[in-house]
Amino acid sequence: MVSREAYGEGLRFISLTFKIITMTIKLEKKHLIIGVSVVVLCVVMCVGWHFYSVNKFEKNATEFKARTSSLLLPMSFVLDDYQKNWRSAIFDKEAYDETGFSRYCSDFNTAISWRKEAMKHLTNLIGTYLYDIEDLLKEMDNPPSKYEKVYDKFVTIYNNLYKLKKQCQSPEGSLQTFSQNINDLVSDIGTDLNETDLTIPKDIELMTKYTDEFTKSLEVVTKALKD
Repeated sequence: MVSREAYGEGLRFISLTFKIITMTIKLEKKHLIIGVSVVVLCVVMCVGWHFYSVNKFEKNATEFKARTSSLLLPMSFVLDDYQKNWRSAIFDKEAYDETGFSRYCSDFNTAISWRKEAMKHLTNLIGTYLYDIEDLLKEMDNPPSKYEKVYDKFVTIYNNLYKLKKQCQSPEGSLQTFSQNINDLVSDIGTDLNETDLTIPKDIELMTKYTDEFTKSLEVVTKALKD
C-alpha cells in the first residue's frame, strides 16, 4: 500500500510536470507568434521597398527623358551654327565672328573659334544640364528588374549626349565627318528615347518646361549677337 507521503509526492510531481508542459507550450506559442510577426514585417518591408524603388525609378526616368529631349535643342542650335560657319568659310570665304558680324575668313579654324566664343554661355549651360542628367542616371543605377533594359538605353543615351557636348566644346574632324557624326548621334538619341516610351511615357508638360528654359537662353544669346 502506498503511503500518504509517497502519494503526496506523486501528486506534486504530476502537478509540477503539468506546469512545465503548460509553460513550454506557452513559450512555443509566444515564439511562434513572434516568428510569424517577424516574417510578416519582412514581407511588408520588402513589398514597400519594391514599390518605393519602382516609383523612384519611374520619377527619375521621366525627368531624365524630359531633360534629355530638351537638351537636344541648344545642342542642335550650337552645332548647326558651327556647321554653317565652317561651310561658309570654306566655300564663301566669309564667316560670322564672335559678335555676329560677317567678315572675310578663309580659315575654318578661325571661323569655328569665333563661334565657340559666341556660344560660350550656351555651351556652359549645356554642360551644367548634362551634369544634372548624369546625377539622375546615377540615382537609377540599380533599377528594378522590369526596367533594366530601359536603364541600359539611358546609359547609351547619356554616352551619346556626352559625345555631343564634347563636339559643342571642341568640334573635331572634317566638315563632312563632323556633320555625319552629329546627325548620327542625334538620330540615335531620338530613336532610343522613343523605344522607351512604352515603359516610361513622355511627360509633355515637363518637356515643355525645360524646353522653354532653353528657348529663353537661346533668345539671350541671339539678342546679344544682334546687339
